[in-house]
Amino acid sequence: MTALKVGSESWWQSKHGPEWQRLNDEMFEVTFWWRDPQGSEEYSTIKRVWVYITGVTDHHQNSQPQSMQRIAGTDVWQWTTQLNANWRGS
Repeated sequence: MTALKVGSESWWQSKHGPEWQRLNDEMFEVTFWWRDPQGSEEYSTIKRVWVYITGVTDHHQNSQPQSMQRIAGTDVWQWTTQLNANWRGS
């Protein structure tokens, strides 16, 4: 099987929401993706993408502001966290 190039159109088409991996019975590692409409850092003026998930990254949790990280040379921003298996969001 051929791996898709990160940020390619076919790679984006393979994304259908956050990706997750079970770590154990209680926790999942979850990666969120965002596509920069301006393209890579060569063309985009976007310097930061904030992550705000109620009950996870918001001010009610006394957590530090979270920011996605750009994958260099692409239009892809990502942020990975660990969430309890009982967590629900929409």
